[in-house]
Amino acid sequence: IDGNIWVDAKDYSLAQIDPDVFAGKIVVVGATSATLQDLHATSTTTSVPMAGAEVQANAIWTAMHDNPLAPAPGWLNVVAIVVCAMAAPLAALRFRVIRSTLAGLLVLGVYLVIVQLAFDAGLVLAVTYPLLAGAVGLVGMVSASYATTLAERNAFRHRLQASQLELIQRL
Repeated sequence: IDGNIWVDAKDYSLAQIDPDVFAGKIVVVGATSATLQDLHATSTTTSVPMAGAEVQANAIWTAMHDNPLAPAPGWLNVVAIVVCAMAAPLAALRFRVIRSTLAGLLVLGVYLVIVQLAFDAGLVLAVTYPLLAGAVGLVGMVSASYATTLAERNAFRHRLQASQLELIQRL
């Protein structure tokens, strides 16, 4: 970590290292071997779990650099929730159900990419609430579309039945 020293126990024993090497340094002692099962899933961009010592070293680095991650302003999270929630319903005003659903899913996918890019830049955006709002918007749009189609079919059947009765009466 920024000038600190990593020592792998399999390569060295502490007796072989000059104590001056550790002077003024932060030393994290722990197992890094996967066979010791001290592995932890983290919220980083990689899917490879980190060893406990590496997690601790990263926490120390974060603290030493004044916690470089900052939460996004509240209004930005609210905007993200509204945009994700309204994407599919607004698309349904212009497109049919399948295209509207795809548009809603596309917006959610783009939002996830934006969240990752913001995290890489040091800004933490909310993930769960906008995704949940998007899912609710998708389900609401599909349900409303189904209900509207069902109502239109029933109205058409009623009109068809009425015109058939009128035709029979005229005959």
